Amino acid sequence: MARRVEDAVFDALSSQTTRRVLAVLHRTPSTPSELADQTDTSVQNAMYHLDKLEDVGLVRVAETQYSSRGKEMRVYAPSEHPAVVFLGTDDRKSGLITKLKQLLGAIGVLGVLGVVAELVDT
Repeated sequence: MARRVEDAVFDALSSQTTRRVLAVLHRTPSTPSELADQTDTSVQNAMYHLDKLEDVGLVRVAETQYSSRGKEMRVYAPSEHPAVVFLGTDDRKSGLITKLKQLLGAIGVLGVLGVVAELVDT
């Protein structure tokens, strides 16, 4: 049976280190060694998590830089196609969802009123 994309994404994000790497990349594109420093892990471990994130399409190689010794280094950044994931019932998220529903409801009401006003004018 083929593995679903959602399952692969959740597997990749199951690690706290992977989530920290992704959070750092959302602040600033980084090389594996920069990520290792910022997430308090080894370069090898940072690469492991970058590979997981790249495999599921959450990060990409944004550019290539060269070290002072001329070594090629990949700079990773978040994917150009962001993913939004809501889990649990965190009050902040619930509040956001409620506000979005209210906003969308208000937009719907304004749309209906606009159509009614147009019909009345004709």
